Amino acid sequence: MERFLQQAGADDFPSKQQKQHATLDACLHAIFRSLRCIPEDHDFLLTEPPFNTPENRELMAEMMFETFNVNGLYIGVQAVLSLYAQAVSEEQFEGYSPNLTGLVVDSGDGLSHVIPVADGYVITSCIQALST
Repeated sequence: MERFLQQAGADDFPSKQQKQHATLDACLHAIFRSLRCIPEDHDFLLTEPPFNTPENRELMAEMMFETFNVNGLYIGVQAVLSLYAQAVSEEQFEGYSPNLTGLVVDSGDGLSHVIPVADGYVITSCIQALST
């Protein structure tokens, strides 16, 4: 991440929002270069953590559409998408009906979350964060 910050010249920007924008722009350019894809030709699925702010979500969507001209975009909470993936993988069993209710343990570097999901919606007030 430090390299992206340097490439973006993030230290040159006076506001936190400008730094975020420059950092995100540099990261996305690097990702598209690495994938060797033309963003305009593809739809994108982005995941977000359970406590992502509406401002961060809006910034990401704005950049994807206005800077990279993506064809389509879906932003989903990681825990809900994990349950959906599990439900899809179990569809092969006869009589199975998808259930997007469960408890997801999301363990990351330095922080883990226990995230309750009911009928495809995160119960934000019940999320537990654990420092690791």
